[in-house]
Amino acid sequence: APGPGLSLYAAAKLASEAFVAAFSDEFGFDYLCLRFGGIYGPQAAPGSNTSLMTDILSSIDRGEKPVVNWSRDTTHCLIYVDDAARAVAAAVEFPVSGRSVNVVNPPRTAEEIYGELVTLYGADPDLLEWTPGKARFQQVRNDRLANELKCPPATSLTDGLRTIIDWHREA
Repeated sequence: APGPGLSLYAAAKLASEAFVAAFSDEFGFDYLCLRFGGIYGPQAAPGSNTSLMTDILSSIDRGEKPVVNWSRDTTHCLIYVDDAARAVAAAVEFPVSGRSVNVVNPPRTAEEIYGELVTLYGADPDLLEWTPGKARFQQVRNDRLANELKCPPATSLTDGLRTIIDWHREA
């Protein structure tokens, strides 16, 4: 829902959902909107959460201080790429129309996410340098994903981060 600090990106997503709902009302078709959190996993695009993760790992490899471009208390609602794909497949068979489903895991702080990444990589999370000027606070629930779409996320953050580390080491 709209609130203080709504980004242009978020506003565009909400406007798109309103457009789809109005179009459905006008022309009578079914729809389901999937609201993806930050998708992470191997082979991610530059500028994504995963590319920040691999940038951090590369900094550690070079003996540099890794920089996290978020405040420590920023919250992200990430979703592992395989879980996102499973949700798309489940949505094809979803019997309900006119809904939006958040395809996310519960919120985690940047400190939890990137601290665990660095720890799993075998480094000290105290190495991380935080940029406190950039923050967001996603507080999104995934009840419909789990209870209605019957597709709760299956990949833990730890397991997902391990795939990033494995991919990084292979690259």
